[in-house]
Amino acid sequence: MHRLFLSNNSLTSFPEAIFQMTELLELEISNNKIPALPESISFLNKLQRLVISTNKMHVLPHSIGALQQLNFLDIKNNEIKDIPVELCDCIALTKIDMSANLVTALPWEMWHLTNLVSLEVDRNPLVIPPGSEVSKGCKAMLKFLREKEKIGKEQGNKISGLGLVEE
Repeated sequence: MHRLFLSNNSLTSFPEAIFQMTELLELEISNNKIPALPESISFLNKLQRLVISTNKMHVLPHSIGALQQLNFLDIKNNEIKDIPVELCDCIALTKIDMSANLVTALPWEMWHLTNLVSLEVDRNPLVIPPGSEVSKGCKAMLKFLREKEKIGKEQGNKISGLGLVEE
C-alpha cells in the first residue's frame, strides 16, 4: 500500500499499525483529534506527503527529521507551538503549511530547505521571522533566517538585537 487516507474518523490516537507500512508514500490523517505525532513516524522513511491538519497536536516529534523524502507537509489548524529544528533535515520539502497554529519562531536552520517554494505561516503569533518578512513570502522568510541566524542564536531567539525594534 502506498497511500493511506484516515481523515474524518474521530481518531484520538495514531494507529500503531501504520508504522508497519514502511512502503507508504502518502499519509493523510487530518480532521481527527490526535494530540501528538509519535516518534515512530521515522519508520515511514519513504513518506513523501504527510497531511495531519486539523487535529489537536501540540508538538511535532524530533524524529520527523528522518523523513528525508518528505516533500509536502500540512500541519495547519493544530496547536503546535514549536517547530523542531530536525524538520530542517527534511531537505526534499517543497511545501509546508503550518497556518493556524501557535508558532512564535521558525527554526533558524529552516533556510537550509533549499527546495522549499511555499511556506504558509499565517494565523500564527510569529515573531521570528517578523511580519514584515512574512508578508513578502517564502523566499524572504528564508533569506531573513539565513542572514540573522548567527545573531539570532546568540540572542536566544529574542527579537532585540536583530535590528528590528528600537532597543
